[in-house]
Amino acid sequence: RRMLDAVCDLVDWDAQPDPRRVSLAGYLFDRFEMDHAANLGEIRRLFRAMELEAGPHLLAGEGLGVVRGIARSGVIGVLPLAASMGPRFERLPGRRVVPLDPPIGLHGTATFLRVLGGAAGVDPERVESTIDREMARAVPLIAHGARRLKGTRVAIFQDTATAAALAAFLHELDCEVPLVVLTDGDQADPQAFLDGAARMGASFAHPPVVLADPSRDGGLARYREAVAVEPIPVVVGSSVQKAALGGGQAAVVELGYPSVFKHALYPTPWLGFNGALALVQRLVDAHNHAF
Repeated sequence: RRMLDAVCDLVDWDAQPDPRRVSLAGYLFDRFEMDHAANLGEIRRLFRAMELEAGPHLLAGEGLGVVRGIARSGVIGVLPLAASMGPRFERLPGRRVVPLDPPIGLHGTATFLRVLGGAAGVDPERVESTIDREMARAVPLIAHGARRLKGTRVAIFQDTATAAALAAFLHELDCEVPLVVLTDGDQADPQAFLDGAARMGASFAHPPVVLADPSRDGGLARYREAVAVEPIPVVVGSSVQKAALGGGQAAVVELGYPSVFKHALYPTPWLGFNGALALVQRLVDAHNHAF
């Protein structure tokens, strides 16, 4: 967040913004691998479908000369990582600033497009036709995987916003989410997790146990306490959980930062509708230990 703020100090914000040009602030580009390339490609694809132009993002692995082009974006979508920068962007003349949840899962991505499309002045019929076309393609394939995942218990170790979006998607897949460990330090917020999951369509019959910022070992200890009562065979986490639990205690879907075991050589997104398909594939593989 401090780096994003410093980068914005180097931007000439007097440029004339284009109302159909959209940039995102708060994308965590942590490595030059094909999962991030695929995520950013999926975002560009969905923008084009709504006749929007994707400007540079904060951040997308681009040089400062490219990033400065954010000044020409008339719409700035603020992801949770950059939420504290919202007021700064709102003071800029001629820009529309909109807070966004991450586009993870079917409902989460549809909500993302509706909110962003509304801010950019896209015809609602155009937005809905884009969503309908994507759903018609993705839902039958995801339903095929969901039949194999129904009832699977999945624990989540992620930051608050990502955990909320993942939990909502797992809810769509009829999985159970008994435990959520929020890993974003002093930004961890169980209520924000529940509110975010609700915005993306989750209504838990049995809400998960949500732990805010325990120690690394503390979160793992609570997982082991939970599985002593009832198994949780799949975990969506990072290298930390992969290293600790990957020896047969759980099948770990490694997502986000840090990710030192999973390397995306082939474009494998986890955002957008294509990301939803790829996540279901990874969950099915984890459930069946078919790596």
